[in-house]
Amino acid sequence: GGTAFVCQDFRVVGTHDPAIDFQGNLHGPFNLTLDTGRHVSITDTATNAVLRSGQYSTSPEGTMTWSHLSLHDEATYTYSTHLRLTTVDIMMRFHSLIQAETVDIVTRDFHLQGGATVDVDARGPDAEAGECSGSTDDSGYGRGGCHGGYGGQAVTYGDWNYVGTPYGSYITPTHPGSGGGTGSGGSGGSTVKIQVDNNFHVDGLITANGGDSSGGNGGGGSAGSVKIDTLLFSGHGFVSAIGGSGNGYGYGGAGGRVALNCDWTREYSGDFWAYGGMGGDTNSNDGANGAAGTVWIIDNPRGPAFARYVNNTQGEEVRVNENELLFLDNDDRQHQLPTVIMSENDDYFEMLEVEARNHVVLQMHGDHDTMIAHKFSGDKTGQFHLREEQRLYVEYLDGEATYSIAPISYLTENGSELVMPTEVEFLGTRTVIHGLMVGLENFTLASGAEVCDF
Repeated sequence: GGTAFVCQDFRVVGTHDPAIDFQGNLHGPFNLTLDTGRHVSITDTATNAVLRSGQYSTSPEGTMTWSHLSLHDEATYTYSTHLRLTTVDIMMRFHSLIQAETVDIVTRDFHLQGGATVDVDARGPDAEAGECSGSTDDSGYGRGGCHGGYGGQAVTYGDWNYVGTPYGSYITPTHPGSGGGTGSGGSGGSTVKIQVDNNFHVDGLITANGGDSSGGNGGGGSAGSVKIDTLLFSGHGFVSAIGGSGNGYGYGGAGGRVALNCDWTREYSGDFWAYGGMGGDTNSNDGANGAAGTVWIIDNPRGPAFARYVNNTQGEEVRVNENELLFLDNDDRQHQLPTVIMSENDDYFEMLEVEARNHVVLQMHGDHDTMIAHKFSGDKTGQFHLREEQRLYVEYLDGEATYSIAPISYLTENGSELVMPTEVEFLGTRTVIHGLMVGLENFTLASGAEVCDF
């Protein structure tokens, strides 16, 4: 309940740690600067008030409002719980840090220099907690938490009955991860939501990774969510939602979900990571490592002036994006446990492009889901697992002879339907067909490709 009155340009230079502990109300400052190495701590009761037209305008509790926020080298800005921050611009210099249980930022411009980090790692649900926490198997080993895919667990080739239910939207991710199995399992990653009205430049890191198990054959926590909405996106940094590692015979947590909605130009050469976590050092099961999560990327190179809108099934006007990519990569950590996507439109998906790499496996969640995929890309090792009563259309045009190159593999269960172009060159290294294949008249197996038809 305390109140401090300070000048409009407030610079923190004190050497105490933290130099300032905000719990009450701060009156007066428009701009906040943290000098090199300084630490400011903010609680969920803190507010700040700015003088406008002769009257103070006070922010809601736990929400800080600045015109300009600047963190110099190795400065730290931490929230005890949920960070809610509204600014005109943010500058985070070398190895500076914003850290909280959750992060929700709205700003006009945001610049992360190299090594600067926005961090919610392992700040989600604790061990054995969350929407799909890792359980303990019959041997007393902790399974990994689920999220964007299945957490690590014992698997047998050809047995597709996995433990757990992956969850969350791949387009608008908002869920935290889940804790790993046993009492020593890792915590889930938490959530980052960043809205930038103009330019977002990332040379640093944005991380929502799951936590590692602390011991005792515990499972890793699954990663959380990162959602970015911006006009322009650039840099060569890292956006990460990687599952936590298991311990001993414990299993790795699943990767989380990352979504970038770029309304205009994306000039970003950095990385997006949503790998599953690693199993413990003594766990040699094929399912030891968690499945990958999802990375969803939208950009519109022609910009808002050329935007086209249509009405969706709910009668709402929505923009037609120029480029949409579902990017899947598990760093060769898991060859069987799938990444899972849930439909945003009943039981129907339409993908402009799906890119699958490093033995990632993709699966649709709904029992009767249908997907139209206009383009697949990848390194030949990715696989689409089509379950019973699901249907997939691959670069298919009704009534027309078409040709396609398939740089991924397909695994189709009995009762599924794979609708293909009339002529396909298979490049994938592990296609297995148990279900119905429709439309294909001629196919070619490229060097190194493999197709098994049952």
